[in-house]
Amino acid sequence: MEDEIRASLIELKLLPIQEGHWKKIDFCLCSDSTREKYDEAKRKIRIHVPDKTKGIYVLMKDTEVLYIGESGSSIQRRMIRHIDKIYSRKDDRSQFFKQRQHQGDLSYYHFELSSLPSVHRKLIEESMSIVIKPSYLIWTSRFKLQQLNKLLMADVQ
Repeated sequence: MEDEIRASLIELKLLPIQEGHWKKIDFCLCSDSTREKYDEAKRKIRIHVPDKTKGIYVLMKDTEVLYIGESGSSIQRRMIRHIDKIYSRKDDRSQFFKQRQHQGDLSYYHFELSSLPSVHRKLIEESMSIVIKPSYLIWTSRFKLQQLNKLLMADVQ
């Protein structure tokens, strides 16, 4: 099944993720970056991604796919929220992005799919996640299992 999904994504020109079909923005950002670096990353996103663009976006470090997302209202705003997780947010979902190996020289790729209904964009996002297995998805599964384990261990005691 995974091979069929991959073939469909290749036919739709969604794979491989590279410049040409995808638009790319490079930036460098770490949790301890200066405010200027953080503002520069946001500025790049605002310049290169129109505000109301709908579609799929991918956050990468080198060749590693960190995150795949879909936005039905504004890819620009979703990208900025993700860099907030690196720089300023403190919630559980930000822990992945706070890890040093997920920071530094990063690239955002985005593919506009404004004409597609949200359900189709979501299907593409999920299909890409099945084939690519982004690091965030794997980390999230492990994190949830750890939380469940803590709850189970507390019930045993």
